[in-house]
Amino acid sequence: MSKNSIKNLSVNVLRIIECIITCVFNAFGIVLMLLFFSKLRKGTPIENNFINVLSVFIVMELIITFFHKAMKHIMNMRANNGGKVIPNEHIVRRINEDEIIKNKKVISIHEAGHVVTALIVGLRVLNVEILVDEQGLARGNTKSSIDNPSADTDNAEYFTKLIVNYYAGAMAEKLFFGKISMGNSGKDDSDFVMAEKLIKQMLLLSFNDYDGFVEYGHKFEEAVYDVSRRLAKEASEIVTDKINIVERLSEKLMTKGKLEEKEILEIVNIS
Repeated sequence: MSKNSIKNLSVNVLRIIECIITCVFNAFGIVLMLLFFSKLRKGTPIENNFINVLSVFIVMELIITFFHKAMKHIMNMRANNGGKVIPNEHIVRRINEDEIIKNKKVISIHEAGHVVTALIVGLRVLNVEILVDEQGLARGNTKSSIDNPSADTDNAEYFTKLIVNYYAGAMAEKLFFGKISMGNSGKDDSDFVMAEKLIKQMLLLSFNDYDGFVEYGHKFEEAVYDVSRRLAKEASEIVTDKINIVERLSEKLMTKGKLEEKEILEIVNIS
């Protein structure tokens, strides 16, 4: 029997023991509760009917609790067959090694798109890394800054650099895989949400043709859409033009997990 089989068997035995102990404790709790309430009537003996009722309650509690625990255990065993389990309030899904590698590949391409685009538009990249949690889910992080810290940041050029860079990760995903992952939107700090916030801020500061000062209305929504579409296209053109560099950086990131500024510049070598 392999080490993994022994380990899985041990885990399953422990879970069964846990089920039994839980049932015993729950039944014991009900017994104490019923005895407590029965003794509130001092001088009244515990009649046979009470014993019968108590027995029924104990048996029902044991059956219900064990059934619940057993079903949960069976579901976990099925989900855990050959991979890692990610608990969820509604589902338990399996992440196997192939999925982990595929997930890391998507993240590495995404972050490589950010890095290459940042350097092209004039941002300084300090480091980039892929982080994998205990469930096998990967996430990336690119730490960058404006190339010239003393530059005037209250202008359309500065906002444009940041927005293009926010779109670059998703555009790299689309270029390599033909689709964009869900991690680009939804959360407050996701790339698309951050890009939209910057677009709105840029418009409200009157850096573009929009001459209003309100964040609503047909004209504002059209302006946001136009800027978003234009800058996403610019990001797509950059990663398409530098596709070989993006792929090379992605492969290095997959291997090492984290790259510092000096190594990034050596790999990218953008003139």
